[in-house]
Amino acid sequence: MSLLERVEAARRGKAAKQAGAAQTDAVVPATPPPAQQPQQPQVQEQAARVSKREQNFRAIRIRLEEAVADSLSHLIDLSDPQGVRAKMTPEIDSFVSDYIEEQDLSLTRDERTRLVQGVIDEVAGFGPIEPFLADSSVTEVMVNGPDNLYIEQSGKLRRAPVKFDSEDQLRRVIERIVTKVGRRIVEASPLVDARLADGSRVNAVIPPLAFTGPTLTIRKFSKDPFKTAYLIEFGTLTPEMAELLRACVE
Repeated sequence: MSLLERVEAARRGKAAKQAGAAQTDAVVPATPPPAQQPQQPQVQEQAARVSKREQNFRAIRIRLEEAVADSLSHLIDLSDPQGVRAKMTPEIDSFVSDYIEEQDLSLTRDERTRLVQGVIDEVAGFGPIEPFLADSSVTEVMVNGPDNLYIEQSGKLRRAPVKFDSEDQLRRVIERIVTKVGRRIVEASPLVDARLADGSRVNAVIPPLAFTGPTLTIRKFSKDPFKTAYLIEFGTLTPEMAELLRACVE
């Protein structure tokens, strides 16, 4: 066999091997992805127990709020919310302790603390949005019905991990807020735009003007207002613009 014939034979053999390898790859099925393991029954049972306990805790809190509102109504002064909280906190703490003992309730220390705080927020504050109003990092609170609460915190909008128990609770909070600024919100006048004592803007709407339930928006203002240096740093103003404004005011 000549050299040319041997080279040609080697080429044909190599081509045959490549064709066989490609055919083998084509017929071998791809490894299927591992199937997701079904959730273990123990995990499902634990989640159900947690949910049931949370529902029971919520029912206890609602009953306590009603009892406290009836028994300690003489201590409630909406014109002085901070004074009310200071005055009512020991009273509510004692009331909750007596209630837990009378009803023989099994509550953890954390649940008892949450219970007292929740009752105080409802009776002397603004319910589930009270912690956000007290948090300086939260700049806006938006309530679109009892189940949809959003907050703007550190410049980012996110859904709040709380909700109102009912439309009635949300309506009471709205009435409490507008009462503080000497306004009323009723079906005949279902919209209120107001400004709170700290400068925060409030917009509240109730049915029939609000189609999906009462809505509430509170735009808070920073206790440390922006100064000229901040505006220049943010790029809102240039130093030349700031100097022109200063000269115009002077």
